[in-house]
Amino acid sequence: MFRRRLPVSSLVALGLALTCGLGAALVVQGYAGRLERTRPDVGVPLAVVEASGPLPRGTALTPAMLREASIPSTFVPPAAVDAADDVVGAAFGGTQPHVETVAEGLEVAGVLSADDAAGAVTGAEGAGGPTLILLVTPDVARELTFAVAFAKLAVTVDPAGGPDAVAPSPSAGPSPAALGA
Repeated sequence: MFRRRLPVSSLVALGLALTCGLGAALVVQGYAGRLERTRPDVGVPLAVVEASGPLPRGTALTPAMLREASIPSTFVPPAAVDAADDVVGAAFGGTQPHVETVAEGLEVAGVLSADDAAGAVTGAEGAGGPTLILLVTPDVARELTFAVAFAKLAVTVDPAGGPDAVAPSPSAGPSPAALGA
């Protein structure tokens, strides 16, 4: 019959709790908004085709071996495939490993042993071999960084010196015949 009324102190506590909850929600929303504004723009998501599992070299691709993935446009590799039909039936790789020249004419500034490189060079941990320090332009640095993101790089020496190679002279100075000797 009689409804018991809440004491004034309980009503004040309830009002204070609701005010604090609203204030906390506004603070969190403001923080989330600031975080969202600092996020880098990675572009719109693009659909690309990727392997659904490991593929042995020389395998003819089937639709079951492929799946579609959504990747931000900034991270889509060059020549990415956007439709599975474009590659179904194609052979993956070949009997030889893929070889692509990423940069030419690089100058080696130094070679560090695996022990020396472990603490001195970022990313050299566990490299297992010597570390080359290369002098490169910013454009070549970007190309090398992109290549490292997708594969392990190997350095080889072309014994012929390449298609436009000129045989080096045996001495740095002029020849004795040029000096009239």
